[in-house]
Amino acid sequence: MKNIFIILLLNTLLLGCSGLSIPLNSDEAPELIDDLVRDKKWAGAFLFIQGSYMYTGDIDRAEEYFRAHPELMKIGATKVYNEGCLLQSLSSYNKRKIALDMLSKRGLEQSDQLIQIITNCAAIELAEEARKQRDIELKRIEEELIEKEIAERKHVASEKKAEMKRLAAKQKLENYTKQYEALEKSVSAYQRFVRFWADFDPKGYVYEVNLILSKIREEERAQQQEILKKIIVQFRNNLSSGDDSHCGLVIDVKQKVVQVQAIIGISWLKKEDIYPVGVAQCDFHNGIYQPPTDLPI
Repeated sequence: MKNIFIILLLNTLLLGCSGLSIPLNSDEAPELIDDLVRDKKWAGAFLFIQGSYMYTGDIDRAEEYFRAHPELMKIGATKVYNEGCLLQSLSSYNKRKIALDMLSKRGLEQSDQLIQIITNCAAIELAEEARKQRDIELKRIEEELIEKEIAERKHVASEKKAEMKRLAAKQKLENYTKQYEALEKSVSAYQRFVRFWADFDPKGYVYEVNLILSKIREEERAQQQEILKKIIVQFRNNLSSGDDSHCGLVIDVKQKVVQVQAIIGISWLKKEDIYPVGVAQCDFHNGIYQPPTDLPI
């Protein structure tokens, strides 16, 4: 038994996968192979499995050994070489699956070596399948790198955009604050500030300026009412026949009443209802004078 093993082992080392494979009787093979496997003599076991089962077409039995003992596919420095030769010997049995499974277990740095070995072992079609698998893997890696690069660029662009937006918001807030602090005490300046920052008021400055404008408008209206009141009082105190009033020509002036040539004819009005031209409208309803309600007096 030992002599046969030594001869076959030397044959394997010297001739590689093209070495002789001695088929064994199906009854003898399991015992011999089991002895070699038990003693971890993987190269010899591989050779006898090849000769006893793989060359005779009993692929299922061969695969049982390979599945149960992965070491049969890992014989020292001849690992890749033996794998390539195994693929060649199995070329009549599910070549595509075996080639793809074999390549899937290797890094891309060994795929070219495996393809060359498969080619050397005369499994040309199988080598083509391996090349296709290698090219698919290379393309997948390339696409992953491209997708990663695109994703990284988008991320960087998004971060830059967010930073620019943050800086713009900071600058806008600074301008808003500076303009309020330097605001002139005038109606026109207040109005410009309110119009410019109408949609941006994080600190309530626009609201404050609007309150100031409202107060100024109320004060101006009160002043105008006082001026108008003085004009009306002066007009009534100096009223005389021949003057024009809001209801027409003044005909006669008494202490408390005034006679005017109104649109409806000659009418007597209370002196307190007489106004200068342009200050009020002369309104009669059913012949009765209707004094204005929006004037101070």
